[in-house]
Amino acid sequence: MFIITNARIFNGIKFIKANTVEIHKNIIRKVYYSKNFENGLNINRSILCPGFIDIHTHSSDIDILDIKSREDVIKFKNSFLKKGVTSFLLTMFYKKNNRKLIYIADQIQNSKIGSRCLGIYFEGPFINKVKKGVIPVEYIDINADIKKIKKEYKNLKIMTIAPEIKNSKKILKLLKKNKIIPSFGHSNADYNLALHSLKYGIKNVTHLFNAMSKWSENKPPTYFAFLKNKNIFVEVIADGVHIPPTILKLIYKKFSKNRIILISDKVNHEKIINKNKKVNSRLYLHDMICNMKKICHLAIKDILQMATYNPAKLLKLKKVGMIKKGFIADILILNKNLHIEKIIFNGKIIL
Repeated sequence: MFIITNARIFNGIKFIKANTVEIHKNIIRKVYYSKNFENGLNINRSILCPGFIDIHTHSSDIDILDIKSREDVIKFKNSFLKKGVTSFLLTMFYKKNNRKLIYIADQIQNSKIGSRCLGIYFEGPFINKVKKGVIPVEYIDINADIKKIKKEYKNLKIMTIAPEIKNSKKILKLLKKNKIIPSFGHSNADYNLALHSLKYGIKNVTHLFNAMSKWSENKPPTYFAFLKNKNIFVEVIADGVHIPPTILKLIYKKFSKNRIILISDKVNHEKIINKNKKVNSRLYLHDMICNMKKICHLAIKDILQMATYNPAKLLKLKKVGMIKKGFIADILILNKNLHIEKIIFNGKIIL
């Protein structure tokens, strides 16, 4: 049994009165208030929060496209863990019969070392070439077979789709049938088309304001459509480059803490970086959290929710994303400036 006490506990949604967490094996056994700080690890009122969940990342210290060995897989997953990301979705571009990528994805998901891989997130292949961003053309295929993709990548969780492509309604229905979350993105759709697409199961928006149609004086901006449905989450890259500070503040004002999911969208592949200097090759999710605090001056609880509870809610995770009895003990100890002091993963202190 392992006890952490004298903590300011952020449970994923709010700071709670309880100040002590009791961990048995890898599970949170109790969360309670105590005046006795002699038993267990006294963290002197530091913040205790759930481990970060990055649902959109292609890279850690090494890019997925650069993985060549088991050692690379371990480095890939451990790099996340050292930055406080205890769970992540492996984000990739889809290409038919890409045996190498299938093998790497399987190795990352099956490895028990390092951060927990929750599944796969595909940007494409059902996207608009006009808004492909850094995605190579060979990874765009609007005629791809959903059933085959699901067979190759059994743990596929999210897929980006542009609703203006041919047969998009049929594709959206197939995604829903196969329990894959459809995410609006890499699209040139206007407000009306975006609004219409929500009727067919869109639950998320891939990096809001990036790889989307530009604003027009004569039409409502596309993002207005996402304000109509309060159950839709929007991903935000808070590096201050992909989205300017003024727009970051606007996003928070419009969507609030309950609908924003902070992501890193980290890409560390040299060829892609050389083609687009805007690509984030350095910053992890923790950096985005700190940027959000610095730029938007938000309450700590609001920012942390965007990187813990919200992504867990989108993915319908039942044991990850909160500090709560029965949940897996993925816990971070942070100081008041959000610096990571300790990392507890699966019930064990790893940093």
